[in-house]
This record gives sequence, C-alpha cells and structure tokens, in this order.
Amino acid sequence: MKRKVRLNPTAIGKLSATLAILTALNHIAVSRLFCDYEYTKEEILEKPEPAAIDRFVTPSCKPHPSHCEGLCSTVSTFVQEERKLYLTTKDSWGAYYKSVHEYYRCVNARIIVEVGIAYGSQTAYHLKHGRDFIKEYHVVDPFLAGYDKGDATSRKFQEAAPGVSPKDISLAWFQGIGFDIGSNGMYVPGNETSKIHPAPGCRLRMHHVTSVEGAKLFGDHSVDAVFIDGLHTYEGVLDDIYAWMSKIKVGGSLIFNDFNKINFGVNKAVWEVVEKHNLNLKMIDETNAVLSSDNCAKGLMPKKFKSSRLRRTINH
Repeated sequence: MKRKVRLNPTAIGKLSATLAILTALNHIAVSRLFCDYEYTKEEILEKPEPAAIDRFVTPSCKPHPSHCEGLCSTVSTFVQEERKLYLTTKDSWGAYYKSVHEYYRCVNARIIVEVGIAYGSQTAYHLKHGRDFIKEYHVVDPFLAGYDKGDATSRKFQEAAPGVSPKDISLAWFQGIGFDIGSNGMYVPGNETSKIHPAPGCRLRMHHVTSVEGAKLFGDHSVDAVFIDGLHTYEGVLDDIYAWMSKIKVGGSLIFNDFNKINFGVNKAVWEVVEKHNLNLKMIDETNAVLSSDNCAKGLMPKKFKSSRLRRTINH
C-alpha cells in the first residue's frame, strides 16, 4: 500500500512563495524585492511575501486644485514659461520626449511613474499623446529648492519666487502644476492647439513626496514603467533603484535619464546594479537608459564611465 503524504498548508504556502520569488529574481522588475540593498539573496528568501491586498495597487485619484492664486499663481506663471522653453527649444529636454513616448507605446505602458518632473513638460507631453493607452500617469516630486547645489534645476526652484521660503515655493509649485495640467490641461502657454483635451483629471496622479517615500505608496508589481529623473548623485540613484525595483511588473521597465552625462552619478549607480545582478541594460536614445527584458529599446550600446559626483547627499 502506498503511503499518502500530507503537506502542511503553511509549508505549501512557503514553498509557493519561495518558487515565486526565485522565478521573479530572473526578471529585472523584481530582481530585488526589498529596498534595503544590503540583503543577500538568501536573506530575501527568508522574508515573507507582501500581503496580497498590498500587491498590484497604485495610489487612488485625488482631486486637482480648482484654483491657483497668490504665490501659486506667481510660481505657476514661472513654471509655464520654463515649460514652454523646454518644449520649443531644439536640443533641450523635449528632444527625447518622442523617443521615450514611442518606447512607452511599444511596451504598452499603461501605468507610468515619473520621478522628478521639474516643470511638468514631459508629463504634459505623455498625457497629451498617450490618451489612447496611458491609464495612470503618476508624478513623484517634493519640488525642493537647494536639494543639490550642483544641479541647475535645484537652483531654478528658488528663482520662481526670490525671498520666499523653499517650503512655501514647494507647495505652490505642486499646487500650480496640479491646477495647470491636471485641471486645465495646459500644455504650452498661448498655444491652444497644444492643450490637452480633455484635461487629464484622474489620469494624472500627483504625489508631493520624495522618491523613496513615494515608492512606499505603490504595491509591488503595480507599475509598467518608472522614469527616474530625481537626484542625479550616485547615492540618490541607488536609493531610487532599490526603492522602485519591486514596484514594477515582471517584464516592466526602469528608465534612467541623463545616463550618459559624466558629471552625474547616474551611470556609475546603474552599472553597479547591472553587474551585481546580471541585468539587461539598453539605450532608448542618447540620453535615457532602460533596465528591461523587452525588445523596444534599440538605441546605442550603453557607455560606462566613472562619475566625479559621488559625495554623500540627502534623499530626494
């Protein structure tokens, strides 16, 4: 007589969780399931799976401001003019929006997170041109002045309202973009044909927090693509990678802006993670690198060089 083997339900659960993690570790999206990158693979496997209710969930929609007056109006006017500059000047940030957008379309990125949006020019571009496939476009940015003295955008925040505290500027900047883009669908000032119709509403979801804190608002495997354009130091980029890696779906994408700029720490941080975990790195264009397993990025081979900006910095 054959002996029947009974498996403890708890043991089955642990075995299933372990197999799931081992499978997932072969994908870029979840090659690290936890933000603390000092954990070894063995230590990760000992950690419990996140509760099912927390997985695949993105932050809910919140109403955008219905008006923008006083300091909000002052800062918003400044932001609109800067946005117009970047969208209409050749060789500015706007030069790569099309290639990134084509990549999003190729991978069918329906839920996107943009970390660090500055004036919201890229945000507006994707919301306008991706109405047929982008379901949720989340932006994560504390809009802080002086976060990095070596970064020109950091200095620009204070120019919006000289003499006003960085905290007040930060709040006004956040409210202004929410009103300008989320409620009104503004794109380029004075150009009605470029306005977003209808206004994005709940397609745009804004989070006035740092990158690392913002990642905590998302369930694991809930996002198709994360565009990382926050603090450009080596430490800052590493924090971003390990904060967001578990948030993208299996087969999803982590995109890094300014990858090929030698005066930033982006290149060094990304290559360190790629080599440590044997990940697949490609270029979308000359500026943006992506960690992903898809075939939609067909740019140049990624360069590798050392960065001179490796100083210790604050989290963004």
